[in-house]
Amino acid sequence: MQRSLVSTLPHPVASALQFFLDEDLPRSADELSELFVTIVEYVGAVALADYLDGHPDPRQCAQDASLNSWLVSQLATGRAEAGHWARWTQRAVLATTDPAVPCLRDHVQQADLDDPDGDVAWMLRFRNDVMHGGFVAPLPRIRQAIDRLERIVERLAPLWALRPLGCTSDDPEGVWHHLCGLTTGPADAPAIDRHAWRGAGSVVLTDDKGAAVLAIDPGCVIDPEGWMRLQHAWRDHHHDLFARPAIRGFFDRYQRERRGVVDATPWADAVQAALPPQGRVARPRLERQVVDALEAPGHVVRLVGPP
Repeated sequence: MQRSLVSTLPHPVASALQFFLDEDLPRSADELSELFVTIVEYVGAVALADYLDGHPDPRQCAQDASLNSWLVSQLATGRAEAGHWARWTQRAVLATTDPAVPCLRDHVQQADLDDPDGDVAWMLRFRNDVMHGGFVAPLPRIRQAIDRLERIVERLAPLWALRPLGCTSDDPEGVWHHLCGLTTGPADAPAIDRHAWRGAGSVVLTDDKGAAVLAIDPGCVIDPEGWMRLQHAWRDHHHDLFARPAIRGFFDRYQRERRGVVDATPWADAVQAALPPQGRVARPRLERQVVDALEAPGHVVRLVGPP
């Protein structure tokens, strides 16, 4: 992990990397795990923004019902753990059919959470060991974690190349800030073709031509002094979260079912009709096997269940 990386990374990741580099290596397990968590949360914020709002047609966004339910229940109420962010990232990236940030697909495919030797899964176990081991780890283990994290950072190079900018003014042409490294300063306003990506509090990723590729708020926010922060209380900071058609559809149905507005009678009748008749249910194949076992000499058969 080179210090030259610090100036190229988004504020939260750059600060976490600086804290790690300033610590003595044998005592750096806690800072290393915090750097990993910061990367996971930033990548997750980008992946979920792409999933929720990356396509100009809202009907093409947020098409995974399970992920939508997790977002409604977790992000709208409080902070989610690193493991949730990693799982949501993988699910969101694979469910985004026309991604604005396509490099994330290579990242989640090479760091599959279901592969125990994958870099992200390995680092999640390392973080858990550090948290429950007095925030220390053996030096060989720390070196292994550094190797894993370096591979993750390298795979995400196309993401780091997308420069984050943040706006602190309601004027779309107003005050924009660079959001990389350990300093902040004014930046030229990016070219934005989506009205929802404009205004105070907007955080956008821009390409090398200065065009906005993706708005990544509310997962990332900019404070009045021009610093980017990661945050999780999306309901408090992004009132349009539930305006996405797929999210709104899930949330509205959830609320209507909870209040008894949705009539579930047809569904209940269909379920009841699909159940087998009450009492004895004929199972010819199973019964034939039992009879054959009883007829074979030397076999002991134990029948368990109500008479």
